[in-house]
Parts: sequence; C-alpha cells; structure tokens
Amino acid sequence: MLAHRLIRSMMFTFAATLLCTAMAAPTQAALSFKNSDSTVIFTHEVNESGGPSRTVTISGSQIPFGPGLTFPLADSSLTENFSGNGDVVSRARAGFGQITTLFTGTGTVKPGTLITQSDPDNLSDEFSSLSIDFDLKWDVTPPRYGPPIIGAFNVPVLAVVGSGGAAKVEIIDMKWQKDTGGTVTDLRTQANVEVNFDQGATLTAISVPPAAFSPFLLTPADDLLVNGTIKFSTKNADQPVHFYPELPSMTELAEDSNAFVHLEFNEAAPGNNAAGQVIDSISGLQVGVYGTVPQHVAGIPNDPGNSAVAFDSTDNALVVVPSFQSFTAEAFIAANGATFLGNGIIAGEVEDDGFIIRSINGTNQIEAIIFDPSQNAFSLGPVAIPGPLTDFHHVALTYDDETKDAMLFVDGVLLASDNFDLAGLTRNGGFSLVNLIGNDFNGTIDEWSYYDFAKDFAFIEATALLGQTDPTSFDRIIGAIAGDNVPEPTTALLGLLGAISLAGRRRRRA
Repeated sequence: MLAHRLIRSMMFTFAATLLCTAMAAPTQAALSFKNSDSTVIFTHEVNESGGPSRTVTISGSQIPFGPGLTFPLADSSLTENFSGNGDVVSRARAGFGQITTLFTGTGTVKPGTLITQSDPDNLSDEFSSLSIDFDLKWDVTPPRYGPPIIGAFNVPVLAVVGSGGAAKVEIIDMKWQKDTGGTVTDLRTQANVEVNFDQGATLTAISVPPAAFSPFLLTPADDLLVNGTIKFSTKNADQPVHFYPELPSMTELAEDSNAFVHLEFNEAAPGNNAAGQVIDSISGLQVGVYGTVPQHVAGIPNDPGNSAVAFDSTDNALVVVPSFQSFTAEAFIAANGATFLGNGIIAGEVEDDGFIIRSINGTNQIEAIIFDPSQNAFSLGPVAIPGPLTDFHHVALTYDDETKDAMLFVDGVLLASDNFDLAGLTRNGGFSLVNLIGNDFNGTIDEWSYYDFAKDFAFIEATALLGQTDPTSFDRIIGAIAGDNVPEPTTALLGLLGAISLAGRRRRRA
C-alpha cells in the first residue's frame, strides 16, 4: 500500500520536557551545561526486532548549542531483503542540540529530522524507528536551584498519516535526577508516554503528568541530570516522515512529499511587479517566465515570503514541466470577486496527453479536464468552491495511471472523482507539458506544485490545512502549555484540535 506520513513536534525543544525553572529568590542560582558529561545516541533501525541498524554517538563539544547546523545521524537508508520477495527500505536522519541559559536547560531536536519506511508490499509488519537517547547534565551554581518542572506539560505533535500507514511518538524512561559526588538519585517520577496515529491529519499532544519533585531545591553540590529516549516510528510508508520544530512552510511540505516542481511565487515583495523568471523553490532553478508583468500580492497565511501573484486576463506564468503517466497538480487560489471572471487556467493547457484545472466564468466553480493522445476530453466537475472566493482555497487534481482514478479536491475534500482509461497514454517524461498558469484567470495564485505521482489524500489534506494556518498559532499553543504547573489539556489545545482534526476518507486500491 502507498502511505505517506508527516510528524511535526513542537520545538521538540523539550522546552516542555527538559525545561528546568529557577526558583524565584533574591539571589538566583545559575545553570552551566556540562558538555564533557553529556551524550546523545542516535539509533536507526529498519525493523524494531532486528535487521540492519546504525548508531551514532555524540558528546562533549559535538553537542551543539541550539538545534545545530548538521545531522550527526546522516541522511541515509537501510535495506532488508525478505527471502527474495522484496526489500523494506528505511531512511532517516537526525540532529540534537541543547540550549542553556542562566536558569533553563533545554534539549532540542534539529529541524528536518526524519524517518520513513518504504514497504509497499507489506512484507514487514514492524515499525522502522529512530531513537534519540539523551543523557544531559548541568552544573548548579550557588546558592541553590529548583525545582525542575513539577506540573504537567504537553508537547504538541502534528501527524499526517496516509492510507494504510501508522506512526507513533514515544517518550521512554525520561528521568530527572541529581548527581551528588557520584551518587545519582531520582528527583521525580520518570515519564513514559506513547501517542499512536491512524490515517488522516491530527494535532495532539504528548502529555506528561505532574509529579512531585524531591528535594524541592538543588544545592551547589549537585548536578542536574535529565535523560531518556524520544522515539519516532513509522511503517508501510513510501514517502518521508519529517519532524518539524515549527509549522513547516509549503516549500518544506512540498519537498518532503517529493514534489517535482514547487512555485512559491516569492520572486518579489507584495506590491512589486513579478520578475521575468518563474523560480522553482526546491531547486532554485528557472522553470518558466511571466508572459506579462503581473503584480505580487500578499500570499497564504503560512508563507514566510508572504507573496503570491495576482493575474488578470492579460497575464500568465508559462511553466514547462515533463509529462508523467500519473501526476498531481495543486495550488492555492483566490478570485477578485464573488464569482470568477473568465475561464481561467490554474494549471495545465489543452494539448495531447495534457490536463487542465480552470475556473468557470460567472460562477464559483472549477473543473478539471484530462486529455488522451487524441485530445479526447475526460472531465471532472464542475464543483463549487465553498465560502468566499476572495479567500484563499486549495485545489488539487490527481491522476493515477495504475488505478485509472482521477480526483479533484477543494480545501482537502474530495469533491469529484471518476475512472478514466486513457488509451495510448504516453506521458512518460519524454515530452513537456505547457502550463499557462493564470491565463485568463482574474485572481491570485500561490504555492503551485506539480508531482510525478498521484499524491496521497492525507498530504493533500495536510497541504490545505497547513497552508491556511497562521504560523504563530503553534507558538501560542506551545507558550500556553509548556512550563511549570500547567493544567492539561489546555483550552487552547482543545480548541485547535477541534478545528483541524481530520479523518481519512479514502483507502487506496491495490
């Protein structure tokens, strides 16, 4: 089965898990990270019960301040063959650092840490796993320090799991301890938490319950130790699983789900004319040109460059991409008014073996058309865009040449589907498709992506969801729930869970 999943943690700064807060006192103590006595071990296993694995250990100055600029566990794959029946392949990379201030000690997982399992024939029923075992130590300076977290804390996790797949995140044997002259004692009850994810997109939290801290204060004779394991696991996944320290940008999401081309439309700031070249944000290469000089305007909420392109009947972005038997084309769009003005092209162009997504003049509808080698047209829709057209909406068209399924999504919801057997189809990358993006489209287009496969519904849901999410919302939730004596679950977390929890709606046919 084809499955995709994406897991995002809070700063996986264990700013919820390793955070230690100095007691308010006339004279504060301070913390100093003890590099020489701290270690981090990364372990990547293709199957949890055995098979190929790799391990990397870092210590001392190798443990960087902050997330770090490198992945000590390098991006690499492990392969296990199952009695000649096929391979299970797992890819992983990971980084870990620490952040120490006078009064706080924090462990943080590097952005871009990932784990994936490619097992489309379901040869193994086991998870591939990435474990980060941390053993961190801080020196306590006079006059005293304490206490570390005694209340409950939550670590938000966003999981996007495709059809047929599974994922989980675990905190294993996490301990808060003190070392007094070589004698190590526990300071509070150790934490063990597991969160499992089914198909769909879900925001939840790894919740660690409150526990008493004893003794209440640490003295200068003590060192503070925090150790345990954070483990990420996934199975039956053809696409990468990434762990993000903040909301992933659309470019990150597109790259992680193996987009062939992704256009941010961030070549110029809002209010300026578009540059002559259209740039692929993944490769940085030119993939097209602007036919005229459209205007850059503000983009979708989750757009660090905050730029999209406003087209009118005289503008277009001519983007040439290879042809593929199976494909996905998607973008965020907004109209200039309550209805569309013009049969405007969002993606594609009429040609042999081509496809098109377009608005329908005078309506709030779009339609998709796929052409066979004889230019016979196979239509999906029209379907109505829900809500005001002046707001951004996500549209996506997929075609799977294996199953012959064509699907049209709006805002992550499947609104039209059919089975098209396009006899004689020759979209094999050997010729190019011309996309007149924005041609006769009176409105704005942002974050345009093209894939050489039919993208899994869960990643379409995730793209629609995350593109419309205010990037600071996760920061506000993290700030609301991370720290001392925080009740859980919080009202803020429950509200966001209700707003974006999505259930999977389709299982891919074999």
